[in-house]
This record gives sequence, C-alpha cells and structure tokens, in this order.
Amino acid sequence: MAPAQVDIKEVIKAVENHMTAIYQLAEKVGTLSAAALAFTITFAKSMTPPGTTGLPIIIKISWLCFLAAVIGFFLVYLARIEIRRRARVALLAENDRPYDFITGPWYFKIGRWLTSVGFLGGLFLLAIYGLQNF
Repeated sequence: MAPAQVDIKEVIKAVENHMTAIYQLAEKVGTLSAAALAFTITFAKSMTPPGTTGLPIIIKISWLCFLAAVIGFFLVYLARIEIRRRARVALLAENDRPYDFITGPWYFKIGRWLTSVGFLGGLFLLAIYGLQNF
C-alpha cells in the first residue's frame, strides 16, 4: 500500500490553526497573571492581617504561581517562533516527509503546563486567602 501524499502547506496550515488557539489562551492567561501579580503586590500592605508583620505564606506562594504562569507564557511564545522557523525549513526541505520537522520544541509543553497550573494555582490560593480573611 502506497503512503498517502501529504501537502506540506496543508499540514502547516492545520498546525498553525491549532496553535493559534493555544497562543491566544496563553496570551490571555499571561496578561491576567501579570495583572493579578501587580495588583496583589500593590495592595500587599492592606492584605496583611492586623497585628502581624509580613505577608502570609499563601500570598507569597500565589505570587510564585502567577510568576510561573508568566514564565510559561514566555516559553509558549518562544516555541511559537521556533515552530514557525521549523515550518519555513520544512517548506524548503528536500525530503519526502517534511512535515516531520514541524513538531514543537521541548519547552512548549513545559510552557503550557506552567501557564495553566501556575494561573489556576495562583487563583486558587488567592481565593483561599480571601475566604479565610474576609
């Protein structure tokens, strides 16, 4: 049985359409994480319980989670640049399976994981702190 012919341009288009949704989500999560981080840092003094010095550990951990989400956002966008470079190389390659070159780099999965886990973790921790203290 002969292998089916695959048009590399169609493969690139399908990959790009799929990845666009991931990039848009990463952009929104990165923006919201940076905003939540800036907002909570700005009002950190007012979030400190009366009679205590320093911030509660739960706020500090939520900051780390939001920071992880921003780092994940950065990694996803670095991967976007690399995937497009690989797609350009695949278009010019003298190879019978050029679509094999359009795989994401290793840090793409790490970035996706950091973005989603960091954002959800930060929100969850802030919600717990809010429920405990307000």
